[in-house]
Amino acid sequence: MSVGQYQTRLLGDFTRTSIFPTLAERIQEAFLSCPRHAFVHRYRFWNEAEWSELTPNEYHFDRVYRDEPLVISGDGEFAYQSSNSQPSYILGLLENLDIRPGHRVLEVGSGSGWLTAIISRLVGASGVVVGIETIGQLAHQSRIDLMELGCDNVRIIEGDGRLGCASEAPFDRVIFTAGLYSIPEVFFNHVKMGGRLLAPFRMAGHGDVIAVLERVADGFCSIRTFDGYFVPVVGAPTPLDIVRLYAEPRWSLLMREMHTHQPFWWGQSNQMLGTIQKSAAFRTFLSLTKGGSVRAVDLGSGDGALLRRNFAFGFIDFERASAGLVIDGGLAGYGAPDSFNNLWACLDEWMKYGMPTGANFQLAVTLEGRPSSPNKNEWIDERDGTTFVWTLLH
Repeated sequence: MSVGQYQTRLLGDFTRTSIFPTLAERIQEAFLSCPRHAFVHRYRFWNEAEWSELTPNEYHFDRVYRDEPLVISGDGEFAYQSSNSQPSYILGLLENLDIRPGHRVLEVGSGSGWLTAIISRLVGASGVVVGIETIGQLAHQSRIDLMELGCDNVRIIEGDGRLGCASEAPFDRVIFTAGLYSIPEVFFNHVKMGGRLLAPFRMAGHGDVIAVLERVADGFCSIRTFDGYFVPVVGAPTPLDIVRLYAEPRWSLLMREMHTHQPFWWGQSNQMLGTIQKSAAFRTFLSLTKGGSVRAVDLGSGDGALLRRNFAFGFIDFERASAGLVIDGGLAGYGAPDSFNNLWACLDEWMKYGMPTGANFQLAVTLEGRPSSPNKNEWIDERDGTTFVWTLLH
């Protein structure tokens, strides 16, 4: 197969599997003009330990042009710093950003430069694209690859993307390709009024809610939200980081006191999906409605990186010797029943709401505080000086 045929296959995958219903012809054309393999030199899939050095042959093309993310920096399963994102997902994000010729676009976490190249085609000769990448090797290599593809309207900066790029601001569009805890204050001045900012926001139960936000008078308001996952932004730890239970002595005692294991179907009929994917909607609901009391945990032994079968989330109260967790296969209770009962009540509430996903929430983000008493079907989350207001839509 030719590279063009592999790319066409990927576009077909988008049509069959994407959560986004359409893809503009101009985005398809930009995608076809930017071959993925031109920005991948060493890669592996998330569940592989060994790296592959890309050489231009059918074996590697067949792998690189799968509709899957590719790890391009970092070691260990679930322990990586940068990835070349899943193509169908990236194309859907571009559809929601609605990038136009002449736009000024900032990409935070530009990584390999592949998405940067596609954006470069979309804005055209009259537009400007700025990419910020914290990993020096990736920033250096992406400059070379972008130059070879003729993307001369792009500037790649090595640095902390959370600081933005004041010299090129304001922008019509800003896209973060790494999970954020909050919107850095500088970005309230980086996006033009009526412009769009797309960012994955980290949730307490692990994973992200991706929001397409419009800049409005008092901050940002979502145009669309949906569940997803991006690698976390490189920087200081947050309260949402995974708890390594194997390092907690009290867990070794509590885990022996499992009193309940209740299978659950999560509203998913696809038997190929694991609990992480199946429970994403409930995990988002729990994170948004219960906030910091929810914990994502690693139940492993500590002898390796986080495996899917070791991932869990829910409530843990060591003072009361109680835990209620969503684990592989369903819900589990340990020790005193309080935490499990709390988890089950939340599950019941989620089902009464109709099993909403991240797409059923609207998000508003402001720098100014909101009243501590939320309205009906509204949850308020204070994050690093910004106020996130999540509203469940009917």
